[in-house]
Amino acid sequence: MRITLKQSTHLLTAILALVTLGVIAVTIYELYTAAIEEQRARLTESVQSQARLMEAVARFDSVYSQTDVAGSAEQATLTQIREAHAQYQGAGITGEFTLAKLDNHIVRFLLRHRNTPRASDPVPPKEIRMGSSYAEPMQLALSGKSGTVIARDYRGALVLAAYEPVAVLSYGVVAKVDMAEIRAPFVRAAVVSALAGTLFIVIGAIGFHFVTQPLIRRLEESEESMRLLLESNGEAIYGVDTKGFCTFANPACVTLLGYDSADELVGRRMHELIHHSTKDGAVYPLEEPQILPAFKEEREVHIDHEVLWRKDGTSFPGEYSSFPIIRTGHCTGAVVSFTDITERLEHKESQRLAATVFENVADGLMITDANANIVSVNRAFTEITGYTHCEAHGKNPRLLKSGRHKTAFYNGLWQALNEEGSWKNEIWNRRKNGEIFPMWEAISAVQDSDGQVTHYVAVFSDISGFKKSEERLQYLAHHDPLTDLPNRLLFNARCALSMQNAARKKSRLGILFMDLDRFKPVNDLYGHECGDEVLKMVGARLVSQIRKGDSVCRMGGDEFAVLLTDIKHPEIIDKLARNLVCSISQPMQIAGKTISISCSMGISVYPQDGEDMDTLLSKADSAMYNAKRSGESAFISTS
Repeated sequence: MRITLKQSTHLLTAILALVTLGVIAVTIYELYTAAIEEQRARLTESVQSQARLMEAVARFDSVYSQTDVAGSAEQATLTQIREAHAQYQGAGITGEFTLAKLDNHIVRFLLRHRNTPRASDPVPPKEIRMGSSYAEPMQLALSGKSGTVIARDYRGALVLAAYEPVAVLSYGVVAKVDMAEIRAPFVRAAVVSALAGTLFIVIGAIGFHFVTQPLIRRLEESEESMRLLLESNGEAIYGVDTKGFCTFANPACVTLLGYDSADELVGRRMHELIHHSTKDGAVYPLEEPQILPAFKEEREVHIDHEVLWRKDGTSFPGEYSSFPIIRTGHCTGAVVSFTDITERLEHKESQRLAATVFENVADGLMITDANANIVSVNRAFTEITGYTHCEAHGKNPRLLKSGRHKTAFYNGLWQALNEEGSWKNEIWNRRKNGEIFPMWEAISAVQDSDGQVTHYVAVFSDISGFKKSEERLQYLAHHDPLTDLPNRLLFNARCALSMQNAARKKSRLGILFMDLDRFKPVNDLYGHECGDEVLKMVGARLVSQIRKGDSVCRMGGDEFAVLLTDIKHPEIIDKLARNLVCSISQPMQIAGKTISISCSMGISVYPQDGEDMDTLLSKADSAMYNAKRSGESAFISTS
């Protein structure tokens, strides 16, 4: 199996990592071994000196103990040893001396132990016999041997011990330290070294990767350059010799020209296959191919638009470049790359159409960059706002700001754009001449393939005319189109609001309901146009007589109603009613004719006559009919 260059670098990195860890392990092991040997030497020296000292003391006591110390010479020596041992702090954490003798094959320790068994260790036996697995170094000393050993002590713990017999006393002395204490720093060092080594290996591997990867990539690209060139996606490539015969063709070339394999092209003259005719079918002479300078002048040739032909006889627009192949200073052929530019031409045409639509559409169009700076506007934008493209370019759309909207409105606009990608609503802006106008605007965010906003597109239309029509419809919904007086719908709403205020203030209000007398003969005699003028003049006279805050309404036909608010004295209603009746009874000059009419009026008062509008209107209507029966120009109150 062939190993790639990339796999070789990975293998080399792994070998270096293993070697590094191996060196660390060997180094720690050697240091550990050296430490063991050093500890052996120290323990041996210590235990031998202690044994010799004990023997010297024992010999001295055997001669002088009867006068200096009570008891036997052995007891005197043991006493001195114990006193000295009591002051001995030990070496390290677990280092200690032990002294023992044999008593019927039982090891009797003579000094107090410094260490105790760990909770996790088995409980040692109370008596340790010779041959037991406990106190192995002491057993060797009591056997008359000297040396060092790694074995278990009286606790069963593994220790490094130096042992020595004290021949004069038949004792054994042992200097020992726990192996766990000796190993601890090396275990820590091994862990730290392993972690540090691993870290260095990782860092080194990453560094090695970054250093070698470009080189490897360059080598691989160099090795595969020809294959990539020939099989590049979307670029059709073929080669020709100086006579125009095809020397190679990549799969894209074969596919684009409609052939089944490169064998159909190689060895054939490419001009006769793909350049033989112009777009209109005229023969393209062999002596006039545009690729010719690549051979004769040894320079690159680039053709933006050329007609190329497929195997099936269909043509397509293509763009191609020809590069001379130079070997030993001579041109031996050319490499030609070409593409089908049908989609590009269609896209270009589509862009031309889009630009035409953009410029001629009736709606205003504005395009900004991601920072909301205007980059393009259309003709309708200028017609609506008054700003030309040069005046708007580079500016922020706030140059149209009218000042009618609060900050929250614009915050909501940007929130919708950021979260949903679009916003549409009615907005008031200001033209260049300062006129504030309403428009309907839709804004969309344009994103690139990574989802980043690159532009904002705003489409808007001036809805000033629509707003005026809307306002007019709103007005007509609440007003009589003939007299411009409030209609019944608006009158009812004002009555309801006035009754709420009157109830809160504990005041009165009056409703005057009137019907014109002799109005039908006016219509019959002079026509409806004259009748309409009479109704408009009646409405105007009623409005001229009421107070501020009162309302006049045309209920329909020749019926009118007046709402009187905040009535402090009942006499005010009668006075206003007389004035209204008198005003309507005055002759009218219409189209050169003198017309006289009168009215009958009914009055109801809140809250005496009712506490709801229907009741008040009903009673005022009844009172009006009573007034009409009593004679013209009369008014009757229900109170």
